Amino acid sequence: MAGWLCEIGVASVTVATPYMLKLIKTRYPRLKVRVSVFGGVDRVRKAQMWEELGADSIVLDSILINREFSTLEAIRKCVKCDLELMANNNCLAGCALSPMHMNALSHAGQSWHGNKGFFIFKIAERDIPTPLMAARVKAYAERRYEGNLLDLVQPYGFKGVKESDRTNGRRFAWLLRFFFRPMLANPVRMLLLKRLADLLSMTRPVEGDPLVYIDNRALDGFMERFRERGCREDDCGECRWCHEFAGKSIRMDEGKRTRALAACDEIFRALHDGSMWRYLPGTKG
Repeated sequence: MAGWLCEIGVASVTVATPYMLKLIKTRYPRLKVRVSVFGGVDRVRKAQMWEELGADSIVLDSILINREFSTLEAIRKCVKCDLELMANNNCLAGCALSPMHMNALSHAGQSWHGNKGFFIFKIAERDIPTPLMAARVKAYAERRYEGNLLDLVQPYGFKGVKESDRTNGRRFAWLLRFFFRPMLANPVRMLLLKRLADLLSMTRPVEGDPLVYIDNRALDGFMERFRERGCREDDCGECRWCHEFAGKSIRMDEGKRTRALAACDEIFRALHDGSMWRYLPGTKG
C-alpha cells in the first residue's frame, strides 16, 4: 500500500497488487481504494479487471499512454470508476526500465464522482519543497509555463527555493543508502556516483546555468500530433517528431554535459566489469 488519505471523513488507500485490493474490499468494503500508477494499467482490459475487483479509482500508466488519446478514450468509455493521469512523469515514454524502477521504489487526495472524462491529475513529486510543488500546481492549472520544463518534472536540481539544500542532500543520502555497503561496494568507486550527482545538482541547489534547459514555450504544438495517432507502434527514428521539438527547445551546458557523460561511462563500466563491488554479487569474497 502506497499511503492513506482521509478527506471529509472518507478514508482511502492506494494499492498496486490485485490481491491487496481484494483483501481490503473484503474486510473494509466502505474504504475507497485507488490503483497506483505502479499497477501498469495501459489498456481497456486491465482497467476493467481492476474495476471488477472493486477499484474506486485508477491512476493510468503515464509512461505508456499519456499520449495515446484513442486508448484513453476507450478506457474512459469502458469503466465507470474514476481515472487519474500523472501530469509530469519525467520518465522516457515507453521506458523498458520502468517495471524494475517501480519495483525498487515500492520497496524503499480528493474525492471526485465525475466519470465523463479526465478531470483528476496527479502532480509529482510529493517530497519536493512546498513552494516548488505549489509552482507546479499553478503551472498545470493555468496550462502555461514560462521557463524550464524540468522545473515541473525533475525531482532534483531545484533553484531559488530555500529548502533546496536540505532536500537535495536528503535525496542523495537516500540514494547512497541503497549503494553504500562497506563490505560489498568499493568505496572508491562510490565517488563516481557522488561526482555525477554533483553535476546533476542532486546534492546541492543549481548554481549558474543548469545542465539541461528545456524551453517550455518552444514545445507549444507538441501534442497536436497525438490527436491523430499515438506512438506505440511507431519507430522513433523514423517519426522524428520528438527529435524536431527537442532540437528547438533543448539547450545544454556543454562543459557539464561532457563531464556528466564521462561520469556515466565510468559508472556503467564499473557496474558491468564488477569493479564497483568488493566481490561480485552472488559469489563469496
